[in-house]
Amino acid sequence: MSTDTVLRDGLRRWLASPPPPRSGPLPDEQILDDLGLGGLMVGQDVGGDGGTLADVVAVQDELGRGHAETSFLASSVMAATALNCAGTDVAKELAGLIAKGQVIGALIPPETWDPEHESVDRVRIHNTVAGPVLARAQQTHKPIWVLSTVRRDGVLILEGELAHAGPGNLQEIARGSDAEHAMARSLSAGKVGIAADVNGSKARALEITVEYGAQRSAFGRKVGSYQAFRHNCAESWMRIQLDRALVRAAVYAWEAESGNSYPLATAAAVAAVESARAIGESAILLHGGIGFTWEHEVHWHVKRAAQAIVHLGGPTRQWDAVYGLMDQRAGASRRTHD
Repeated sequence: MSTDTVLRDGLRRWLASPPPPRSGPLPDEQILDDLGLGGLMVGQDVGGDGGTLADVVAVQDELGRGHAETSFLASSVMAATALNCAGTDVAKELAGLIAKGQVIGALIPPETWDPEHESVDRVRIHNTVAGPVLARAQQTHKPIWVLSTVRRDGVLILEGELAHAGPGNLQEIARGSDAEHAMARSLSAGKVGIAADVNGSKARALEITVEYGAQRSAFGRKVGSYQAFRHNCAESWMRIQLDRALVRAAVYAWEAESGNSYPLATAAAVAAVESARAIGESAILLHGGIGFTWEHEVHWHVKRAAQAIVHLGGPTRQWDAVYGLMDQRAGASRRTHD
């Protein structure tokens, strides 16, 4: 049985069980401890699982499908990736604590920082991905380490400090090219995670709609038998498969450390979010009157897509970033061949 199947089956069974009382931020955080997912991306040399970004996609897809709210993306993916790439003793120690479930990480890169060109992309992925984690900082038994970057004398420095611990606990984790590499890899992994989460969410919205069409009758027929209903569902399904293919391409580029990793990750995230809005709106309409009630499950997935748009800082800005990076590379290629 593949790792992908094991992860998906375990998550789906956990999320299908009666949920615990949901209160406060990150109400499903326990799933990370129960299934040992906190150290998925942490290196095996410091006690982690040494997983791949493909494993992250499987987990995040199921978390989106189950509408789970955890620190997985902020801590186990983005923070862990940055610490893995930093490679310093401080980074390894902190990554080991994340793997053991003893601390939670929250990566907050500067708002204007971009791994390819500082003025191109003002992505705000850190604000809302890390936001729920920081909101939970004073409500959890686990300490939260905030990772952030600062430029001093033109050198990027990755630092870490314990949330709400007061002054004097700031530690340097990496600097220079090591810090830049860590941030580039972390942001790309975060965007792929967002794409996977949204893809799982909208796939569940489509699943709910198909189930409804098989149960609900109108004019003596199941509504799912009408051509308009079926064509809408088929179009939604095709968009989901195309978006998942783009995620797979982004994962391949990330694992190969290709120069296309960041633009592919950005494209995968924006494409997933844009189609999620259309699929969510279609699901609401195909449900009829019941679909417009706030209590219906399909609305959870529509709201999740809306939240992901905020994670990205807006799709228009992201597409502009992708096109800008493509133009830069095309220009460099032309200069090389001239």
